[in-house]
Amino acid sequence: MSFHNSRSVSKKFKSPFKDQAQSAPIASNDLSEFEALRKKEASLDDDISNLIGIETDVKTVMSLLHKYNEIKDATQIVLGRLASLEGQTLKQVHERFGLEDK
Repeated sequence: MSFHNSRSVSKKFKSPFKDQAQSAPIASNDLSEFEALRKKEASLDDDISNLIGIETDVKTVMSLLHKYNEIKDATQIVLGRLASLEGQTLKQVHERFGLEDK
């Protein structure tokens, strides 16, 4: 027996829910709720974009702070060595170069 020749198999499937969904009217409060949800989604998308921008800014600041600390540490090593070579305290070298603690 061939399925191609069978009438029941060659018919298109008709969903029992399709007619109900198409004929059901959309209530105005459903439309207003839908629009409110779309506005909320747009607002949340904007918030996400802002947070991503802030995260990028934070990462940039963190990177710059790490570089600053590395440079400051290297400077302190050089100043400490200079103080040692000149027989001075680190505080005296700082004062000489105007690097007072603030």
